[in-house]
Amino acid sequence: MALKSAVIRDPVVRMEYELEQWGRWIRSGNGRSGYGSCILAALRGSTVPEPNIADARAETIDAAMLRLQAFDRPMWGALWYTFAEGRPPYKWAKLVGVGRQTAYYRLLPDAVR
Repeated sequence: MALKSAVIRDPVVRMEYELEQWGRWIRSGNGRSGYGSCILAALRGSTVPEPNIADARAETIDAAMLRLQAFDRPMWGALWYTFAEGRPPYKWAKLVGVGRQTAYYRLLPDAVR
């Protein structure tokens, strides 16, 4: 059974879960954010798991990501690469030339101890 974001009490874990579901929402073709999500969905075919997120919540996250893109493009890029494209953070770290631990810390600072 998939976790529901409403029952996840830890805010960092909940945020990561919701970003993961938002990424699935984008990749499944439901997202209409102007990112070219329909192209992503077409390229990936039916390999994207069904998102477990309400459209309203996904659209809220999507709007926040659009604002983040204008405000902090490197952070937006890291989140996009990890969640919307479904790639692991260590690959983003290699791409931008930072260590694996640094990548995780930048994405979810409270998750790394």
